[in-house]
Amino acid sequence: MGVLSRYILGDTRNLAFYDWDVKKQGPGEFDPDIVEWDAHRPLDPTTSRQHARSGPALPRWRMLWRCRRGTARLFIMMVDGFPAAFEMIQDWSLMRRELGWLERPGPYLGPGWTDPDYRGRRLCPRLLLHMIYLLGQSGVTYMYATVEQQNRPSRKMVERMGFRPMGIACVKRRFCRAFISNEWLRDESPKLENAR
Repeated sequence: MGVLSRYILGDTRNLAFYDWDVKKQGPGEFDPDIVEWDAHRPLDPTTSRQHARSGPALPRWRMLWRCRRGTARLFIMMVDGFPAAFEMIQDWSLMRRELGWLERPGPYLGPGWTDPDYRGRRLCPRLLLHMIYLLGQSGVTYMYATVEQQNRPSRKMVERMGFRPMGIACVKRRFCRAFISNEWLRDESPKLENAR
């Protein structure tokens, strides 16, 4: 199935959900190599070309549109002046319809992308920690991230960072929208040792 057909007709995948509580897992860390895109200006040509490589056009345009509306923020990791990785913060208002059944509201970290030539250099963890820091500075203490269930390297990475596993949920994409099941396919949250 082609990219356009997949986003119009839809597909189904399982996502692993993780959460981060600033009070328990830490405040993140400011990174001077990360810049936030000013949504009132067009992406510069190099960043635009890199962003085009990050995925299919329809979801990319939708993410940029969200930034222009003020419901999402795009962060760019610069390596020697080159935009090597992207990550986003999306407002809870965008997620409420699909994730309102979760225990606590909070912004969603993602999606993210790293240039294949720059993978293995811990750019994604730096982006995530930077966004956690900025959210914490603005008073946000709780947030979510997801990783595709089959993406074991990324799952190991966020778990090493300290993200807490929550569970696996089924996501169905239809007509460029995501419909998330309102219960876990598998609950992966840590069980309390003293629970009875």
